[in-house]
Amino acid sequence: ESELCSTQVWRRPRSGTTATEYRLAGRIRLNLPGFEKFSLDGDYLPEWEENTLVSRRLPKIGETDVWYQIAKYPWPLQNRDYVVMKRSKVFPSPTGDVHVFAARSAPNSLELQPPSGQAMFRVQLYQCRHAAREIGDGSFEFCTVLVDDPGVPLPTFIQNLIVSKVVPSTFANSLKHAKKYIEDKCGDL
Repeated sequence: ESELCSTQVWRRPRSGTTATEYRLAGRIRLNLPGFEKFSLDGDYLPEWEENTLVSRRLPKIGETDVWYQIAKYPWPLQNRDYVVMKRSKVFPSPTGDVHVFAARSAPNSLELQPPSGQAMFRVQLYQCRHAAREIGDGSFEFCTVLVDDPGVPLPTFIQNLIVSKVVPSTFANSLKHAKKYIEDKCGDL
């Protein structure tokens, strides 16, 4: 809970993998088109997300944006790198436009080599699906489903820490930066 958001977070293991599925749902008191622009701006990501070391645009695949990203993981785990495809679409609706954002690991991403001399673990299973609907008063409701596979089984206490502290902290930080981003870069969207 914050002045910008009320949200809930859930998690469950993804059977047959070391991945965890996280679900977030709630209400955000920000301009939805501005928030969407902020969410898709991979160049801006390292400026506000402390665990993102690198975010670099790659050539598009069709109409889909592709990003190479390196995320800092806590010791003793190696840093993770991702090759992520991102798309978004707005569906007009009489009850409020629905904004859909999707990101997932790019196929054949093992072919892209990490920067030389850096030990990385390439994340092969990453998915993010986000839907949001404007509800008036400068707010929107949202539901996000995120699947991230660290490649190793994480102990339950670390999973609990991720859900109780890391996800809410990162989400709250993103909202603070999204508000500033919208004010500085989006004008009157």
